Amino acid sequence: MIEAKHIKKQVKTEEQTLTILEDVSLFVQAQQTVAILGASGCGKSTFLAILAGLDNPTKGEVYLDQVLLNELSQDQKALLRAKLLGFIFQDFQLIASFTALENVMLPLELVGNKAAKEQASYWLEQVGLSHRLKHYPKQLSGGEQQRVAIARSFINQPKILLADEPTGNLDQATGHKMIELLFELNQTQATTLVLVTHDQALAQQCQQRYRLEHGTLQIQDD
Repeated sequence: MIEAKHIKKQVKTEEQTLTILEDVSLFVQAQQTVAILGASGCGKSTFLAILAGLDNPTKGEVYLDQVLLNELSQDQKALLRAKLLGFIFQDFQLIASFTALENVMLPLELVGNKAAKEQASYWLEQVGLSHRLKHYPKQLSGGEQQRVAIARSFINQPKILLADEPTGNLDQATGHKMIELLFELNQTQATTLVLVTHDQALAQQCQQRYRLEHGTLQIQDD
């Protein structure tokens, strides 16, 4: 379902070239759950963005559902994400001027789905926010905003779900509830889940764990 081959990512500054990812390869089977661990700043978020086609590698190839991202234009990548991928951002990425309902509707509206409102209402109900449809992000708690983000990521019934530090901005109790919800929805929708985190307890719930360190990815043994 996901295959990354020899990914290298470098960023040039005025003074030097920084190597964020040196030689990273990953293969994730359909419906598998995978955690990528590592310290802050080690490149986890960059790698996840590359897997989603939101960032380009300096070298290497990424395949999603056997489609080579390297050969696609930005518009083609966006269309592929719309039908294949759900992404939960660390900082939620909700549109401040949109209600919870409108934020969740957006992915379907972008592809012209006329059932966007009905589907968004359904998914907000699934995450326990049927009473918050008309509220704006600033009127929601951090946990509620995260639930909106989770609902939005599932609305297109993605084959692949990528989550960037899904509990990073939440308190322990709220984070625990969100993870339970995330894995529950993952099970019922039979999606492939890849999440990046520094939380060992969260990673233990995944079938496979890796650690990103010094630009390389290694399997983490229990």
